[in-house]
Amino acid sequence: MLRSVLPTLARRTILATTPSSLAARVLTLPLSRAPARPAAAASWRRTFATAPQEPVKGNKVRSYVESEGRFSSLAYRSLGLMLLTGAAIYLYFDIEKEKARQVIEARNADQAVGKPKLGGPFSLIDTNGKPVTDADFRGKFMLLYFGFTNCPDVCPEELEKMATALDSLDPTMSTKITPIFISVDPKRDDIAAVRDYVAEFHPRLVGLTGTYDQVKAAAKAYRVYFSSPPPEENVDDDYLVDHSIFFYLMDPQGAFVDAYGKNLMADQVAARMRARVEAWEKTEGPIAA
Repeated sequence: MLRSVLPTLARRTILATTPSSLAARVLTLPLSRAPARPAAAASWRRTFATAPQEPVKGNKVRSYVESEGRFSSLAYRSLGLMLLTGAAIYLYFDIEKEKARQVIEARNADQAVGKPKLGGPFSLIDTNGKPVTDADFRGKFMLLYFGFTNCPDVCPEELEKMATALDSLDPTMSTKITPIFISVDPKRDDIAAVRDYVAEFHPRLVGLTGTYDQVKAAAKAYRVYFSSPPPEENVDDDYLVDHSIFFYLMDPQGAFVDAYGKNLMADQVAARMRARVEAWEKTEGPIAA
């Protein structure tokens, strides 16, 4: 603004101090203008000038919304695929686990290769004085235990375990198994002693005894070790008998099925016997109770 006022004041001063002819000439001269700005300065101003923001157009908004929609759809698809993959993996391992269980059961089945040749015929005497053989117990499972009536601790504990295992089974299942006690001390365990002994543990427990040779033959068939003295040895009645500590489970045809040692609890014995009976009935048919 100052630059535009100065030329006007200058003209008025000249008119006031110069002759009229000169003033006339001055009046004919054009007003002075501000010098033109260099191109570099204009360019510099354009460079640092704040450019107006370009308004967001409708197509850009739609593109953003569409991108968000595609991202959400892709995320849901990825999540669904991950869940389906996890379910498939879980199902696969569950199937493989079942296959492994079946393999283990088949390995332990009656037809397993390498099953020990344990068991066989025996001829003994029951608590009624009647001769019996292994054939008299066909048609049901036999649960055999070899011991002696004067045993201070092991035999009572094992027979109690046998009784508990039998009673923990369903009655229709339990009656398909005949528990049998065979004495390995025929010198002291006569019919009366065995009868009184087995009655203390279970009402269905069958007690068997016999001559030394009969007992020895039965123990040999079932791979049972015992150390009772033969009849010809003159020893007093105050002795203990060392013997094997196992239950032997035989199938309804008299074949060896399973053995249960002292380390097993009653519930474990019951579970294994139940599995054996169920497996037998599945392939061979029901057992009469």
